[in-house]
Amino acid sequence: MLVFLCVLCTAPVLMEAEMVCDGGSPIVIGDYENPCPIYADWDGDGLKDLIIGVALCYTDLYGSRYRYYRNLSGGGDPVFDGWEYLLGSDGTPLTTGLNNSQQ
Repeated sequence: MLVFLCVLCTAPVLMEAEMVCDGGSPIVIGDYENPCPIYADWDGDGLKDLIIGVALCYTDLYGSRYRYYRNLSGGGDPVFDGWEYLLGSDGTPLTTGLNNSQQ
């Protein structure tokens, strides 16, 4: 039997929550369920953009999509001003592959 001990493991340290703003106003997901935000350099400019996976809860037509907020800060704290849905190479919105009937 193998037993692994993690002598360097520590409890996670959570930071105080901060409101993320878009154009000076707090980002509100509204009619969406289970938002899943992540910071990633989506456009390759070295800045962390914000991507939020959202489930469209008012229709089964489109399923779940990804909102993309481009970081315009040039460095330092992120600055966002507007968003768009992430699109695939064919120009249609990228989806998680789930719709409300599957959730």
